Amino acid sequence: MNIQEWDSLSLFQWQACPGLVSHQNKLKSRTSCSCEGTKILSVGTLDGHILVFNSKFELLVDFVACEGGVTQQLQLTNNQSALCCICLDKQNAILIQFWSVKNVRKRISNDVVCLYERRLYGIPNPLFPATSIAISADVSFVFCGFANGTVIQLQGDFLRDLGSKQDVVFRERDSITNLAILSPRKLFVSTTTQTFLYDIFAKSIETLENSGLAIGCSEVFMQRSLVCANSSFISVYDAKNVSLLKTLHVEGTIQKIFSCFGYVCLLVSTTPSLSTQSDGNITNEETSLWFSILDLESQLTLFHFEIKEKSISNILYASDDCFFFYDDYPPQQLIRLPQDFVLYKCFETEEFEKSYLLANYLKCSKDIIRDCALRTALQYFEGGQSEKAIDYFIYAIPFSDSALIIKTYLEKRLLKCLLRYLEALAAEGHAYSFEQSTLIFLYVKLRKFNSLMTYAKSGTCSTELLLPILRKYKCFDQMEALGKIWNMPFVCLEVYQEKNLKEKAFHFLENCHDYIDMIGISNQFGTWFINSDPLRFTDKMAEVSVSLLKLGKEKNLITFLKAVYLSTFMQQPDLQMRLWDTVKVHSKDPIVLKFINTRKLHALIQKEMKCMNPDNESEAFLLIKDCKGLLDYESSILSLQAVHWSNALDLLYSQKSLNSGSNDTIIQKLLKDPKTADHLTEIYDDEAMLHLLRFLVQERSITNVHEDLFFKILENCFIQFKIPIQHILDILMKDQTLTLGTIKKLLLRWETHCSSRIDENDRQYTYLQKELVSNQSQLNSIPTEDQLCDTCEGVLKIPFSSYSCLHLVHRDCATESICPKCKSGVLDVPPINHDKHPSSFHELFSQLSLLESFML
Repeated sequence: MNIQEWDSLSLFQWQACPGLVSHQNKLKSRTSCSCEGTKILSVGTLDGHILVFNSKFELLVDFVACEGGVTQQLQLTNNQSALCCICLDKQNAILIQFWSVKNVRKRISNDVVCLYERRLYGIPNPLFPATSIAISADVSFVFCGFANGTVIQLQGDFLRDLGSKQDVVFRERDSITNLAILSPRKLFVSTTTQTFLYDIFAKSIETLENSGLAIGCSEVFMQRSLVCANSSFISVYDAKNVSLLKTLHVEGTIQKIFSCFGYVCLLVSTTPSLSTQSDGNITNEETSLWFSILDLESQLTLFHFEIKEKSISNILYASDDCFFFYDDYPPQQLIRLPQDFVLYKCFETEEFEKSYLLANYLKCSKDIIRDCALRTALQYFEGGQSEKAIDYFIYAIPFSDSALIIKTYLEKRLLKCLLRYLEALAAEGHAYSFEQSTLIFLYVKLRKFNSLMTYAKSGTCSTELLLPILRKYKCFDQMEALGKIWNMPFVCLEVYQEKNLKEKAFHFLENCHDYIDMIGISNQFGTWFINSDPLRFTDKMAEVSVSLLKLGKEKNLITFLKAVYLSTFMQQPDLQMRLWDTVKVHSKDPIVLKFINTRKLHALIQKEMKCMNPDNESEAFLLIKDCKGLLDYESSILSLQAVHWSNALDLLYSQKSLNSGSNDTIIQKLLKDPKTADHLTEIYDDEAMLHLLRFLVQERSITNVHEDLFFKILENCFIQFKIPIQHILDILMKDQTLTLGTIKKLLLRWETHCSSRIDENDRQYTYLQKELVSNQSQLNSIPTEDQLCDTCEGVLKIPFSSYSCLHLVHRDCATESICPKCKSGVLDVPPINHDKHPSSFHELFSQLSLLESFML
């Protein structure tokens, strides 16, 4: 794949750094090597110095690693606490050193300490420099490659200087160019002609590619992949199994590859080309150097800039900083632009589509991405590119104005574009009633019934919106399918009714057993079923009723029968009789039987009102006779009065009268044993007697079976219970057959009884009047002066005690039970309950009792 075909995004910008001019002069023509970390940047020089900078390129420390020597290679450990250095001293000896830079990195002090220093052996010609270095994650292995094709392995505890051993593990004819530890077991080695994999533990070598790499043309990127650059090709390997993932092509020759800002950076030189001028002379163009930042995963060129090859002197970089040093002008720093600034710059230039791509790539918030998409959509929409705008309207959901989009696209008849938008809107869960209705309409209009069914099954579609549209456009096949999927029998039956598919409807009805659904079917389609096949429909209703009886759901059965009666069978007395008879055979519940008997009687009356037939009254008479009181008397009486069935009506009145006392224990006790009327006062009270009288008056209007019992109860109400006559007359007035002559003897006896009671009351009054006069005379004989205590002769005050001889003493003086004055009286002791519960009322009552005894 050619990188030049990728989209280009401007996410970086040059920034002049005049403050780095002093470092530029110090590093100019002195830099020999460098290494980067996340916080610090180290630079080695040709005179044996090492300079340590922070991420802002501020110098932290400058120290001498090898006096009079050359620093050839630098490498930081993983935790960036130590710096490994390979240098050539002035005796042409190759040294390896570990320097502690922990305090420098944390800015605790500027002191650096050499933790380890050894000379490397096995180098035939020391004039060949060290070209690459690799350190394991636990700093237990160090590999160093040289230009003479030698790789030396060192193993030991370098940071504590506890000893080490070294060995030549690899030797080739060509120079070693790159080393990289891919795993604790695998070492990547490249020369100018080949690349290898070295097994550290097995000490075996495996050839990876038969093409070599230049120095600085390999990089372990993000610990996940190995990126190698050979000429104009980039190979990306998986770091774990070293399998080739992809190969990319670049125009030009790659001179260096490194990682910065979390991306892969390239220095590419273009090959010189010959051009012919107008006079025929051939000129040689200068070689150009290009710097690019690539996102290999997303295949985007994030930055692309041309640098004159002769003008650049050095490139120093850390994880998030990159500095370019030039020969002719001040250094520059490459900075990453803030995402808000990048997007705002696109908005200024109205590059809205580019802003949307950037927002997606930078993983901005969803609201920012939708805003960029909406700007892009409106730009295309206003430019008349409605079909292209719909894609960005979809990306902008829910920021898009759905009402405006629907109106405009319907007017332009861009139905397919609008359909795509509404489908995306529904998938995001932002389609409401208006959008859902439009989407359903488009499915029907474009005949996309498969998509319609899929949308209906998704659960986001409202049946209240879907069914009316399908009904309007007569999409009965889809309605039937959805009715079966959603278990909606009414929808299926509506389709069968519209198509007049009677057999299919009855087959569907036979498979429906839920009484709630059957009530709905009866309400909505009962008339159509009756007109189609009345007996079949009636039998189905009876089958559901019987199943409810078998399940013991009598209350649900009553509800079901009432519903189907009101909705379907009200004007079908013959079908009613068929239904009631079927259910009655299987029912023993009194409530159900009462309901069925009442409805059956009404059905007979309804048949009589339609067509008079003597058999109807006979059947009604038998029904009333056999119902055993399980009948609604009030409504039945009204119905029978309408058709003037006197025999049935008389029987019904009799049944009602007997039934009214069937549940009354007082009435039943009297009817079972009439002899209890001889000793009523021992059993009943006034209210019970009036209750009995009401029942017997009602019964007397129907039959004279209990005539003797009626007069006996009436006589007792007058004489024994002494009930006011007005209460009795109010009850008797309800008996239309009772006359004054009938109860004349009873009234005379009542008058004689009242006269004797009056005489008795007069005698009691005379006696009581005499008693009152006697008591009054005794009260007047009581002296008005103070009474004295018969024991201590002190003034007597309440409370006091008395003796049976009428001597009075203080309560405290009543210490003896025999009167101390006459020796004959006995002390009166108050009741025990008064002493247990003393109160002012009891005290007063006790004093009045003593006073009464004294007066007597």
